[in-house]
Amino acid sequence: MIDQAYERDASGTRVPARVGHGGRIDSFTSSIARYPTKQMVVIVLSNLETAPVAQISHDLAAILFGREYKLPQKRQAITPNPAIYETYVGDYELAPGIILSVTTESQRIFAQLTGQNQVEIFPESATQFSLKVVDAQLTFVVEETGKAARVILHQGGRDQTAIRVTAEEGFSQS
Repeated sequence: MIDQAYERDASGTRVPARVGHGGRIDSFTSSIARYPTKQMVVIVLSNLETAPVAQISHDLAAILFGREYKLPQKRQAITPNPAIYETYVGDYELAPGIILSVTTESQRIFAQLTGQNQVEIFPESATQFSLKVVDAQLTFVVEETGKAARVILHQGGRDQTAIRVTAEEGFSQS
């Protein structure tokens, strides 16, 4: 007999079955997760469009069901030699047609995803950076050449790798 009261999460752990939905409009974000067999509901509402409501909902459910959860941590920016930023300047393909462009200006470093605004990224170590506008981090992987070959985007509990591309390959942010 199949136990429909439970499902498996990404790690394969049995968790209570969930019915949910989320959305955003006019700078508001929401998430609702209903656990019918447990007669519990987690609702997260935010007036900050970039709030990680899905992660908050997930972590609140983990608390409810006695599972592990991760508390948010305060990001600590460091002040490296800005010359290191040149190691990371370039375009990185996250998915077909989706390019993450990394640039520098006035000893600051910025990232811009296709179709989105350019945002400043803040160093936490020589290779790890965080964003302040969303809960996301970037980890640059540097090869022996001294240039970053790829960057890993950590956001919403997922890690996505973007590979450095060159202008010769036909990719540009224009």
